[in-house]
Amino acid sequence: FFKNWFHVASTVAFGGFTYFSGVMIFNVYLYELFNVIFSSWPIILWA
Repeated sequence: FFKNWFHVASTVAFGGFTYFSGVMIFNVYLYELFNVIFSSWPIILWA
């Protein structure tokens, strides 16, 4: 559930950048950056 939420949240959050056009839902680099940052910040905080 946690990982699925991040997939949906990143698409919705990046939708404003693409004006919800539906042609290009997300930029691949920003999508991966979103996953890396928000997956690693709990590890960084606990370390």
